[in-house]
Amino acid sequence: RLLDGGAGTVKSGTSESSGAARSVGGSYFGPEKMLLGLYPIEVGLRPVSVDVELIATYRLGPVFMEPRQRTVLESSKRKSSTLETVGLIVRPNPELGDASGSSKEEDIQQPDDVSGSLKKKGIPRLTLEQARLVASAMNAVLPSMYRGAAFDLGVALDIRHEDLSPDRELDPDEGIVLFDLDPDGNGSARSVYRDGIELLLRLTRSMIERVLYHNRLRALHDQWGDENEIMAGRDPVQRYQGAQLKGGSVPSVQGENEPADPSEAGRKMDQAVRKGALEWLDSHLRPEGGGGSLAVVGKYGSGDEPGEGDIFDIGRSWYSQDESVADLLWTKHRWRLAGGGEAALDVGFDRKTAEQSRHFTSKDNVLASYFLVYDVFMKIDAFKLPDNQGIWGAPRFSWHRNPESQVPEPCGQGLPTDPTVVEYHKFATAVAAHSYPALESLAKTLAKSWGDTSDRYGLATYISRFVQGIPYSVPKSTRWELRPPVSTVLYRLGDCDSKSLLLALLLKHCGIESGMFVSFAEGHALCAMSLPAPVTVGEDSSSTHFRDADGKFTSEENAVKPEGEVFHRGNAAMKQIQAAVDLWGVENKLPEHVAIWSEMPETPQVPNQRLVYVPIESTAEMDPGDTRVRVPDSWVFLPMQAIWMRFATEENISRHDSSEMESSQE
Repeated sequence: RLLDGGAGTVKSGTSESSGAARSVGGSYFGPEKMLLGLYPIEVGLRPVSVDVELIATYRLGPVFMEPRQRTVLESSKRKSSTLETVGLIVRPNPELGDASGSSKEEDIQQPDDVSGSLKKKGIPRLTLEQARLVASAMNAVLPSMYRGAAFDLGVALDIRHEDLSPDRELDPDEGIVLFDLDPDGNGSARSVYRDGIELLLRLTRSMIERVLYHNRLRALHDQWGDENEIMAGRDPVQRYQGAQLKGGSVPSVQGENEPADPSEAGRKMDQAVRKGALEWLDSHLRPEGGGGSLAVVGKYGSGDEPGEGDIFDIGRSWYSQDESVADLLWTKHRWRLAGGGEAALDVGFDRKTAEQSRHFTSKDNVLASYFLVYDVFMKIDAFKLPDNQGIWGAPRFSWHRNPESQVPEPCGQGLPTDPTVVEYHKFATAVAAHSYPALESLAKTLAKSWGDTSDRYGLATYISRFVQGIPYSVPKSTRWELRPPVSTVLYRLGDCDSKSLLLALLLKHCGIESGMFVSFAEGHALCAMSLPAPVTVGEDSSSTHFRDADGKFTSEENAVKPEGEVFHRGNAAMKQIQAAVDLWGVENKLPEHVAIWSEMPETPQVPNQRLVYVPIESTAEMDPGDTRVRVPDSWVFLPMQAIWMRFATEENISRHDSSEMESSQE
């Protein structure tokens, strides 16, 4: 409670004395309104009296800090004390008034650029449960900001209302108090006030955002003493047994009339508290990374921020479907660089994206629309290539060097049209299309960290090291054992094809054409990246060959497939492409010749301009092009043109709509 009523009178019990209590460092201030973001808070430095009562003690686990034993003291044995000191007062829900003096929230004129949904929702206000979470996070981060804060500063809630319901919004005169732990103060609270409250609130937000299990945070740093709550337990199973969510009962998971799993209900309520606290912080702080628009609370979209502290810290990157940053899941990546040293990066995705990308089973309908796009793409006449080369964007032959003749040879017969290859290509393309937008921010962050985007090989090496640093793990619960790229990043787990697909999407976002090499005989997959420039080949570079029932070459009359198979075996075009691959390897100082490669027309309309693709290993720290294969003729190339064409079409439509809108406004 405040010792100073605000008019210079110190109140302690029933006695009064004139003048404010003396404080270490000077006079007192406020509380007064302070505007850091869209809405104000009240901050003040006042003499305070803190009543402390020891109700219970916890014994925590040494690793996960979970409460293992709770000892609640009998009333007669409880110790209490009063500390008269100095406190920094933060009132999260102050009374707001306009120029006419109105303090009603509905009468306050909000900015014109605030969205209608936000106006309808109203100003975010901190509840008691959210305030406890914020206070716990403050208690956790203060020692990292101020030397000795663990022993010199305490954090408490100033609650004046008798209603202690978790969902009750704090009154205007209630809030959080950072108080000195010495009588008459020690200057610590004044130091925080002098430096400004914004940094503390930002670090508090980061703590709440990053910590997934708030019961551990509270077990260590929450000093709120509620005997009934302590007896019930802090873990979600016990704490939320029979609890009700705000606005309704706990939702049923198994059946309409069956109660939900208490632990699931607990997690949902913890998520709701976390989200509410983050929304309040976002509405009272400027957007991180600069003074951008404050139009929509917490709607900061996807983006990135530079690192702080350690020189190898790149920073953090995040993606959100609805542009909200109040419910992100984070993971930390740390990997070795090609030239020595290491790098670290925090990556976040919104919860909805993370849940959608956990796995795709045969029962999921998430990919149905992408399968449809693939099927339509493969039937478009405009994408049919001449000389029976098939569909532009369909699986293609890979090529390898004959060790004796040194001439290029294609992979085994019929591989590009094998039903297993086609089905896998369709599934991988759908998964990639689903995950592609969510990886843009991460790719741009990595490219920005590398710096010289004109150095394609260096950029590809840098990004490949990021993917190669993800631990190897084969997902058993997914179709084709292919983990979605977002899941690979978020859980830092993936096998060869999962990581190769992730690397292909990151390279594409950085302007490098990409795809995949797959060998079912070897049970392995590689990423594919294009050479810097297409190779021009002659029009007569292709030839059609025919096979009999035994797979041997034969005449057209005895062929099993009347359309034949198109090869570039041994002709000038393939030797020209092989020469381009060899030159690329020499320029980038590869220790050996590139093991496999592939080619495809740059566009269906210009089949003689060929993009040439070389492999990148995703599971071992190897440079692009430096790969080893055991069965060269078992590899097939899987392009991703169906994805790129779809997103290019959507971007063109969006760009066209924007141009029309600008024209109509003019």
